[in-house]
Amino acid sequence: MKRYYFLLAIILSAVGLHFFLEQIPIPVIQNWGINGSLLLFLFIGLFIHARRARDEILAFFSSFLLLVLWQNYTEANIGIWPTHWGVYIIYIGVALALARKQKIAIIPIAIGLGILFIPAIESLFFFVPTIIRYIETYYSILFLLLAGYYFYQQK
Repeated sequence: MKRYYFLLAIILSAVGLHFFLEQIPIPVIQNWGINGSLLLFLFIGLFIHARRARDEILAFFSSFLLLVLWQNYTEANIGIWPTHWGVYIIYIGVALALARKQKIAIIPIAIGLGILFIPAIESLFFFVPTIIRYIETYYSILFLLLAGYYFYQQK
């Protein structure tokens, strides 16, 4: 029961910190808008709770959402930040590493970096653009099939 009190304390402090910092003119916080900073504080709180409770699934989920929130902020405010979909695969690897799955995390990080950097040396990998085009076209269907498989396995 103490874990739930800690989670409730984190959520309340995140909401309180958000509304407190909303009154102070800090440019970084004001650029995020109301929802962005509130989500930031809530996801940080969820991540801290997951690490203390040793809940690996919640740690993965909250760290991945923090990284997606970071991507949305940097795409809007940093001009040289990559907007390629391969960055999200790297974020999955980082979220796995933060959830204490370091050996498994190497695979998505390597795949994401490969997807980002292989088109730069296209002369060596002339077949890659065709494969990447198919992946970009059908990756959402793959995600839906994987989700359906995991829902089926849960029964």
